[in-house]
Amino acid sequence: MKIFPGLFLALIVIACSQAPATAQSDTNLRNKRISLHVEQGSLGQVFDRLIGDYGVAIGLEESTYDREHNDYDFATVTPAAGDHRILDKNSTLELDVSVKQVFPANFNTFTLDFREAPLHEVLDAIVERMKNYTWSIQEGVVNIFPTRGRDPLLEELLGVKISVFRLGSSEQMRSVRTCLARLPEVVEFLNSKQTSVSRSRRGVFGPALGRKIGIDLNFSQLTFRQLLNGIASKKGGGWILKRRKDHNTDLTDYIDLDI
Repeated sequence: MKIFPGLFLALIVIACSQAPATAQSDTNLRNKRISLHVEQGSLGQVFDRLIGDYGVAIGLEESTYDREHNDYDFATVTPAAGDHRILDKNSTLELDVSVKQVFPANFNTFTLDFREAPLHEVLDAIVERMKNYTWSIQEGVVNIFPTRGRDPLLEELLGVKISVFRLGSSEQMRSVRTCLARLPEVVEFLNSKQTSVSRSRRGVFGPALGRKIGIDLNFSQLTFRQLLNGIASKKGGGWILKRRKDHNTDLTDYIDLDI
């Protein structure tokens, strides 16, 4: 097949104009300017600012080294406009009441001070204090995942291939996690590992869960991690994936998914 020089040049221009689009978007996010001041605050407080004020969606895969505390929990569903918020006396962060009450830092606190710094510098400082993690940007979402103590079960779950996920804009936020846990591929995986997804939720602002999603969530042919990122990118907020032992039942452990 003969390709004329003009057509060949046009194809190159089109390819070059399309290929960097995603990379440029990730670069823009990496370099997003952030002003942040926290003194002995929790990670929930830090992420509340990044999510609420700067629109940064965040996904956290917890390390096994951090199973004995909840210091790295954060609000994965953002409060609706008009929800009551208070000013944290220890910082300049304006926090949702539930975030301050549910996510106190018992052991791992954060003191950060940035003025118009690029996001990548802020994230480097955050994971340095978390000790067991690194970060990357995937599907337009900041993913924080373990460098030490990575749980093979969670890593395998995040790699499960999902054929289709559909959820309408009129559904409530609380429906997202329920539908994820009922995906055939997820159910099959859970059954094969003799585990389950926890039915309870911790640290999510109640009224926010009753809010309509407001946008159709339609995804197909992607991994579970890509699906979580895609949902977080569209709805805002983020996701947390961890494992917990259940001392109140016969279950030895379960998967805790918050989104």
